[in-house]
Amino acid sequence: MTSSLFTPKTGLGNPEIQCIIRRCEHPQFKLALVLMYQLGIRPSECLRIEVQHIQINTGLLTIKGPKGNIRQLPIPLSIAQQIPKLFESSYLFANQKGTFYHLRSLQLEAK
Repeated sequence: MTSSLFTPKTGLGNPEIQCIIRRCEHPQFKLALVLMYQLGIRPSECLRIEVQHIQINTGLLTIKGPKGNIRQLPIPLSIAQQIPKLFESSYLFANQKGTFYHLRSLQLEAK
């Protein structure tokens, strides 16, 4: 992943958040932090993103909220280009078992 992906260009001037993103060593969790920050989605929503919910050609991401509400958000081009075309799991942020990471894994990485 390129460093420009993690250098927000507009409206993202919080140095503490940028520091957390830079310190994150796990590439999947770094992408998760960037998605949460740039799209304003909840950690639980981010970790449960399924590959079928990503429409790279239209630049849209479908998010299913905790109460069943569904919304579509635009994915910045810099992020969409970094999402691999082939996945081994149905989840974007899949662990070794092929299921989504639990929130605690992300919390521990972001410390």
